[in-house]
Amino acid sequence: MLYGGADIVYEYVGSGLTVDLSFRLARGGGRVCLVGASGLTRAVDWTSVWLKELSIKGSFGYGLETRGKIKVLTLILALEFLRTKRVSLSQLISHRFPLEAYREAFSTALHKKKSRAINVVFDFK
Repeated sequence: MLYGGADIVYEYVGSGLTVDLSFRLARGGGRVCLVGASGLTRAVDWTSVWLKELSIKGSFGYGLETRGKIKVLTLILALEFLRTKRVSLSQLISHRFPLEAYREAFSTALHKKKSRAINVVFDFK
């Protein structure tokens, strides 16, 4: 068990090991969002859920959207929006570094409280 932990943990892998780990990484009273369709997971220790009074949410990551008379996977539609620049995710990036500054980039990502980093990326331009 960790003292403290994250306010919210998103779990995308769906294995028993990663579901168990997500429960352990959440703070007391925190939230865990299980994303996707993992089906049966084995060897999950649910003790953290009741001990820490966690809130668990499930979310299916994608579905089908209707475009005119055609059904399109949500993921394909999202990628199309990004490709055509109809949607931009650049505001989610707080820090950009050239590859040569990898030490500073990793330090920034590892010390998010101090750097106030959200997403740290390498800029290959």
